[in-house]
Amino acid sequence: MKTANLTLVVEDDEITSFLIQKTLSKSNVFKEILSFENGQPALVYLQEALAQLKPIPDLILLDINMPIMDGWELLDALQELHFPNHIPVVMLTSSINEEDRRKAKTYKNVQGYFTKPLTEKYVEELVKLLH
Repeated sequence: MKTANLTLVVEDDEITSFLIQKTLSKSNVFKEILSFENGQPALVYLQEALAQLKPIPDLILLDINMPIMDGWELLDALQELHFPNHIPVVMLTSSINEEDRRKAKTYKNVQGYFTKPLTEKYVEELVKLLH
């Protein structure tokens, strides 16, 4: 069975972040889940992971609309860092805007686009993305 030793949740709403963690934890696939309130602390963590100071995540769940550093800005920063393309990023957002869906497809790491809330069906899709 596939497992994700580390999953990053980048979500500014505390309640939504808590619900995402609870939903992922129910599956027994997602072992450790780290949550970040926007892209900036997530970027710092990922820079440290690339420097081999912290574990590299198996999956990143990323909201779009957040203060300080939004999801698009984080994705742009990851491209500049040459972040490994095999680590899936899934957009988990309230945006139903078709332009956002199209934009997400332009990023190599983005392998999914789900609208909130995170459902068990979405969790099944996330498991399929794990390497």
